[in-house]
Amino acid sequence: MFRSVMLAASMALAITALDAGPATAKPCRNAAGKFIKCPAPPAPVKRCKDAKGKFVKCSAPGAIPVITQPKPPVTTPPPSPAP
Repeated sequence: MFRSVMLAASMALAITALDAGPATAKPCRNAAGKFIKCPAPPAPVKRCKDAKGKFVKCSAPGAIPVITQPKPPVTTPPPSPAP
């Protein structure tokens, strides 16, 4: 009995996880609902590290440029309706 309950719960979780992917993608539309060209993604942030691996100013002697990707904006899911 316990195995069948756990199997059903894991299947429901897997289906929910697969279903949420396409719903979070937002098409590029303006306020009127017309399709527009999507804005370019932000350029990667250029930072530099020294020989020990610590972040330093890029103008420092011996600084090695390291390209890091900017963090994506945090989005919160819409609240679920209360039963």
